[in-house]
Amino acid sequence: MNKSDFLKLCQEFERENLEFKSAINDFSIFGGKEKEKRCLFGYCVAIGNCGGGKIIFGVSNNKEIVGTNAFSNLADIRSQIYSQLKAKIDIQELNIEGKRVLVVSIPDRQKGQLFNFFGKYLTRVGEELVEMKESEIKTILNETQDDYSAKFLNLGMEVLDENALSKLKEMYKDKNRNNVVQNLPMKQFLTDLGLLKGNKINNAALLLLGKEVYLRDVIPNAEIIFEYRNNPGDIKYADRLNLRKPMIFSLDELWKKINDRNYVIQLREGLFRRDINAYNEEAVREAILNAVVHRDYELPSSVFILQDNAQVTFKNPGGFLSGITPQNIYKKTAWRNRRLAETFEKIGLVERSGQGADLIFESSIKEGKGIPNYFNSSDAEVILQISAIVKDAEFVSYLDQITAKRGIILTVDDLIMLETIKDQDVGVTNVRRNDVEKFIDVGVVTSIGRGRGTKYFLAKQYYKDHNLLGKYTKITGLSREKYKEMILKHITENNSGSIMEFSQAFPELSSKDVTNILQEIRRSGRIKFTGNKRSGRWLLDNN
Repeated sequence: MNKSDFLKLCQEFERENLEFKSAINDFSIFGGKEKEKRCLFGYCVAIGNCGGGKIIFGVSNNKEIVGTNAFSNLADIRSQIYSQLKAKIDIQELNIEGKRVLVVSIPDRQKGQLFNFFGKYLTRVGEELVEMKESEIKTILNETQDDYSAKFLNLGMEVLDENALSKLKEMYKDKNRNNVVQNLPMKQFLTDLGLLKGNKINNAALLLLGKEVYLRDVIPNAEIIFEYRNNPGDIKYADRLNLRKPMIFSLDELWKKINDRNYVIQLREGLFRRDINAYNEEAVREAILNAVVHRDYELPSSVFILQDNAQVTFKNPGGFLSGITPQNIYKKTAWRNRRLAETFEKIGLVERSGQGADLIFESSIKEGKGIPNYFNSSDAEVILQISAIVKDAEFVSYLDQITAKRGIILTVDDLIMLETIKDQDVGVTNVRRNDVEKFIDVGVVTSIGRGRGTKYFLAKQYYKDHNLLGKYTKITGLSREKYKEMILKHITENNSGSIMEFSQAFPELSSKDVTNILQEIRRSGRIKFTGNKRSGRWLLDNN
């Protein structure tokens, strides 16, 4: 890592796999006699269990480079950590602005294994070090178990539905434009798909093609329950369907149930009209497939699909696999039943055997329905809620303008970022400048402030085009120069001012924002600071 890379790293926020420590004089290696987890070894364990990452020593939480005298013998430190972690860490020593800093790089744990801190499995939740839940530990330690859907049974082709087998061949032919498969013996065809070995089928074959009586006896929880309620708060359902049949049939039947209650939302865009379905077929089908592919079939629960006039909810047993979170599910791939997922791909039910959540996110945001919600999920089940209501028609039109008039191709990351910026009335700060730069350059996003306190908003033109200029004035607040003017007025009238007083005057600003503005005025030579950090005051600089 060179100086440029280091300074870029210092612009990032602390997170599960990045920690900044001042450690000006020293830092504990193993937590002393009490085995305090906030030590080098503790952070290595927790960060390694979260996919690996870095600890930066000699940099404070506010990203000031303070330098460190910790760990003078780096080779010895590497050796000591290796003796407990059983994995090699890298420590790089850099001289930045005349100060010594250390970059500790921690590897990811191996699949099915966890690092432990003297018997405790630590992880990171935000910036905190915490012990893992038992369910998380079990999920990770079971990662090396065989794919459930690939396990072969003491059952042969006689338990498979003939109509389902015919449909499987037809779908494969259509997907791969391969007519030869029609003349291929069924046994060979299933063997080529990885569903048959010798005379034995696997769980994927039974789930996809099995007769109902065998599904009930062998995998009784392979059931999908659909319920419809007229309103979200209704206790009683207006319609219910229990499906335990070859999955190759049930998927179409479920979509038909949902689509029976579909309705069209009409949006006016100038002289043109745009129709949006409340329940997007591509998103719904992908969500159904995700629920059956990524569920845990060793848990007794069923998959539930709950529809009402405002949203559709998908619940499947088994929490997120290790490394998957509500925040990253649209761009990370993990399989609980890989053979089943790959078979879906081969017959054209999905474009690729991954999460598929990116398609759900993209369609939902582009249709003005907001970001799909995974945040009600738990260790026991994954819950996905997709809105049926167009919450922001103006935003739909705005996204169309970005892609059509400005020639920008929007990725799912772009869509989520723009949606987040739109929804935050106080401005968004946790956005990387590099990610938003292209939208600033073409006038789609505007920024207020500098450094880490920079806030991002949709550009004024968006609010003007949709008669929302009043809202723009409200959310962007006073200009930076106006804040400076009011701070100088306060100091002049009261002979001095404190951070607390300025925070009282500007509750919409964080203390960091206030400090940044004060430093800008100080650098211009108009004010100075006197006293200690906690109780000091700002005065006019008359020199």
